[in-house]
Amino acid sequence: MFNVSRAALWVAIIPAVHRPVNATQGQPERIGQFEVASVHPNRSGDLSYRIRTPAGERFTATNVTIRTLLREAFNVKNFQISGAPGWTDTERYDIAAKLDPAVENSRMLDPDELGPLIQGLLVSRFQLRIHHVTKQLPVFTVVAARGGPRLHPNTGTPGHETDWGKDHINAHDVTIAEFCRVLESQPGRVVVDDTKVHGTFDFGLTWTPDLLETPGSRTMDSSGASIFTVIREQYGLELKPGKGPVDVIVIDHVERPSAN
Repeated sequence: MFNVSRAALWVAIIPAVHRPVNATQGQPERIGQFEVASVHPNRSGDLSYRIRTPAGERFTATNVTIRTLLREAFNVKNFQISGAPGWTDTERYDIAAKLDPAVENSRMLDPDELGPLIQGLLVSRFQLRIHHVTKQLPVFTVVAARGGPRLHPNTGTPGHETDWGKDHINAHDVTIAEFCRVLESQPGRVVVDDTKVHGTFDFGLTWTPDLLETPGSRTMDSSGASIFTVIREQYGLELKPGKGPVDVIVIDHVERPSAN
């Protein structure tokens, strides 16, 4: 289970929107930077990791791989990363960073602000160089199903909060676009909002993982229902498969960090 809140982001950070990231001369665009960052190998053998967003002036990442940092820095999924050497997915690090005093540090940074800071960390400590390409890849488009959407507007306390796993999603006070970003972790494709529905909503879905790859017609049997069926029957939304332009970051260079 992944449990994510704005106060502390455990295991993954939920980006609010699918934002493009620019590259100049092979390096990511950076907005601000960490003033001090320590990076140490983690050889615990544990497969879980933990990321905390800066609250005040500190950022910590425990037992993270470089691929994890790439996903968080550029707001992409694994299938949108190309050319990364194998060690970026196996070697793990503990990172502690201090924000530049020029960056406002009296509040929690959101993912749009944190991403460029992690990019700067990857450039300065891992010598990252990248470029972008656009590829036509499989995508899902979220549209209103026959009969129209049946959504549950958020009427409680505002504040994005999302919990998801391989068989469930619970999302509080999110737009359809934000919900699509959570959905991307399930079918392994970019998910695009084409509902033209505005506002924030609450979602609670449970499905059978074994039926995950069954888009299209209604899929329900004694073992349960697919995510496609649940979204359609519970919320009046449909995931339509197709192809579309997807931003892919290509790793031109990355290296292990030098000793602190």
